[in-house]
Amino acid sequence: MLRGVKLYTKTGDDGTTGLFGGARVKKASLRVEAYGTVDETNAAIGVARATGLEPFTDEVLAQVQVDLFTLGAELACVPGKESKMSMKLLDAVDAERLEKATCSSSSRARRTRRSASTTCPGLRAARSAVAGVAS
Repeated sequence: MLRGVKLYTKTGDDGTTGLFGGARVKKASLRVEAYGTVDETNAAIGVARATGLEPFTDEVLAQVQVDLFTLGAELACVPGKESKMSMKLLDAVDAERLEKATCSSSSRARRTRRSASTTCPGLRAARSAVAGVAS
């Protein structure tokens, strides 16, 4: 049991939270919502990675997690002060890398689906059933 360790600061009792750089914003602000959503997305990706993905997908998602952590830090920073952070921020090169990985993943998934549907009659039947429900 931890003794003498506070897990709270009481500075948020007024409905605000602190950003990197010291400014305070309402906990209900869009900025806090955004970095909370980024954090939850990162956690969900971590759960997916823990299931044991194929190496290409795991590698892409590992980098996505790094990018999401960076994005969360940027969002948790006082607006206009991001350049003072001692870390590389996301830029167009990062966005392009993610686009390429997404295209590559989509292409791999299409090839896998085509291959599976030609060799697996059960998959073809399942797709037909889903198509029937969807129409």
